[in-house]
Amino acid sequence: MADRASVPNIFPSLRYENAPAAIEWLSKAFGFEKRFVVPGENNTVAHAQLCLGAGLIMMGSAREPDPKNPWATARLGTYVAVADIDAHYARAQAAGAVIERPLADTEYGSREYSARDCDGHLWSFGSYDPYAKGQMEQIPAKRSGIFLPPSEGRSYPMGRISAVFKADGDETERRYSISEWWLDPRTQGPGAHSHAEDDIFYVIEGTMSVLVGDRWIDATKGSFVLVPGGVLHDFQNRSPSRAGVLNFSIPGDFEEQMPAIVNWFEENPPKDTR
Repeated sequence: MADRASVPNIFPSLRYENAPAAIEWLSKAFGFEKRFVVPGENNTVAHAQLCLGAGLIMMGSAREPDPKNPWATARLGTYVAVADIDAHYARAQAAGAVIERPLADTEYGSREYSARDCDGHLWSFGSYDPYAKGQMEQIPAKRSGIFLPPSEGRSYPMGRISAVFKADGDETERRYSISEWWLDPRTQGPGAHSHAEDDIFYVIEGTMSVLVGDRWIDATKGSFVLVPGGVLHDFQNRSPSRAGVLNFSIPGDFEEQMPAIVNWFEENPPKDTR
């Protein structure tokens, strides 16, 4: 274990109904930074760690009730890393602590148990130390292939603009995001903006005008455009016909931003191109 005199060993643990959105909210509102995220199935989070200064919280998605796992439905609890977990377990038993999950080895290399204190609060104690070297690797999630017929996917209508997400989140282990973006004839896009990650566009229908830096490119069907991270860019459909692009965003988790983007377009409807 890490030197307990200088490194925290008590970690709040939280469960959220929409953990991916909660991670983004905690980052935006409170300044937390992702340490790592272990994706679960169906856009859930199996386990995540977020840091703020020297502090660390653990979190994940709320789960279905499981009589063998008190953490499945607990919204808030505490995890404590201890040096001698067997001795600690014996001490808790001797003191009459209500053991919710007996001491056992886990699939991620820890030895842990869960118990409730005198007021019913849930605690877990274990040998897993988030600050120890080599103990922050992600547990790979099981994935299956994806097949979507034309036009299928998760749709986000925004008036004269629409997006259809094909794969993101746990489907790609949060490595990349793939989506279609469709613009009605003579429709402006989101406006000039930039972000740290690269943006990649492949025109699948019509002609999409793409701004890269200070240059507008009229990209016809089959065209490929790569916008390096940090470069100002935009896209719009200046043609009399509908146009669409396939967008690749690296890393993933772009879809988590879509509710906010949809709300923004509701307040700022797309305008006509000049």
